[in-house]
Amino acid sequence: MSTLGAVEEEIGIALPKGLKLGEYRILRAIGQGGFGITYLAEHVDTKKEYVIKENMPASFSRRDERTYKVTPTGTEMVS
Repeated sequence: MSTLGAVEEEIGIALPKGLKLGEYRILRAIGQGGFGITYLAEHVDTKKEYVIKENMPASFSRRDERTYKVTPTGTEMVS
């Protein structure tokens, strides 16, 4: 298994392969850090590849597994 394959398995909250975001389609998750997830995507018309960074701090948010919507997990506000 490639390193990228291992990363995809670790990122359980990542958007699924093939999901369309506007003019882009997710090809795979390529990394995850404290503040988000990085994806390899392609433009649906040009087929050119791009990197998309999703801001999703795991300690402050969660993803609905059915709708993929991200919501805050706590009620605390940062001022």
